[in-house]
Amino acid sequence: RGLGDVYKRQDVDYVIAALGGEVNVPTPTGTVKMKIPPGTQSGTKFRLAGKGIPLAGGARGDLYARVRITTPKQLSPRERELLEQIRQLRAEVKSS
Repeated sequence: RGLGDVYKRQDVDYVIAALGGEVNVPTPTGTVKMKIPPGTQSGTKFRLAGKGIPLAGGARGDLYARVRITTPKQLSPRERELLEQIRQLRAEVKSS
């Protein structure tokens, strides 16, 4: 661990983890957007260079964000229907 480095857990919605997208990450000096590639798994660690704690002489530590995939506790009827369709499609792909 370097001087000025920050380590945090970053929650990422399961849809963004699967399809890719961006999430807002709080840093010591404000919020930044972090790109999430498609297929990101829980536990993946991203380094945001220079987004950690400011150090003497103008240097800055890095921020390390470890992803935690979140899933909804409640789904709308439409969300449930769509996820059931995805489950069926995935079963078909695995069996072929």
